[in-house]
Amino acid sequence: MESSDLELASRLADGDTEALATCYDRYSGRVLGLLMKLVGTREDAEDLLQVTFLAAWRCAHRYDPSRSRLDAWLFLIARSRGLDHLRRRRALSREAPPETLESLATEGPSEGLERLESQQRLRDALREIPPDQGEALWFAFFAELTHNQIAERLNIPVGTIKTRIRRGMARLREILADEGRTGAP
Repeated sequence: MESSDLELASRLADGDTEALATCYDRYSGRVLGLLMKLVGTREDAEDLLQVTFLAAWRCAHRYDPSRSRLDAWLFLIARSRGLDHLRRRRALSREAPPETLESLATEGPSEGLERLESQQRLRDALREIPPDQGEALWFAFFAELTHNQIAERLNIPVGTIKTRIRRGMARLREILADEGRTGAP
């Protein structure tokens, strides 16, 4: 027998993992559709879908059926996570990795120029990878945060952070290798 949304929400609030699975089966398709329209890529939407249901699981005790239907509540969470993702993407595209020009004084002119050229190639390559991967790489390598710290800061699962970093590194490797083969600066 299919449970009502009210019963499902109550079971979610009680920590029932079967209720989470039922909720996911019932609403994930529609939530994914909303996220794809919002963020534009299936990969980002799938990551945000997981984030949405994790957030619903964690705050199910706060759901108030007198204020909205269960699906509307899930859509609100998804929309919020999607908009946060878009804001981070915009912020990332405006940021560049921090420069360390002070070290030029201790290097010879050719070493300093080579380092600056390498930094520029890396910045250019970072702009070519998906923004969520670039963001994860930026936090990991330039801000020197751990996977857990990045996950907390972005409010997404650690596994998603690790995947983004792995995919981003692979893509950077491809871009920089192609650049080396073509002789591009």
